[in-house]
Amino acid sequence: MSKEYDVKLISRKARWEVEVNLTAEDWQLYTSEPELAQACDAAAQAINAGIRALALSGACKFAAYRQLLKPFMWLGACDTEPECVLAEVLYTLGIIPENERC
Repeated sequence: MSKEYDVKLISRKARWEVEVNLTAEDWQLYTSEPELAQACDAAAQAINAGIRALALSGACKFAAYRQLLKPFMWLGACDTEPECVLAEVLYTLGIIPENERC
């Protein structure tokens, strides 16, 4: 004999963890120029952090993530190669579908 209890599941929240640790070389920034190495490393860290923040906020459009590259245009971040790296990262995270990859 089981008793019926007044219990309802109102919502279940999943906690996501996102880790992005790409280097300036991974992002294909202008790392071949020694005077830009430190700036490229800082840019890579900022882009990684931005992706984590946007992903955790639920952003799901490539264009929103592409905005993270624009401040580092002078380091080559808006070239085709870094944009393709971004697309691959977003695909790997399940944010964009396969047909939006480079």
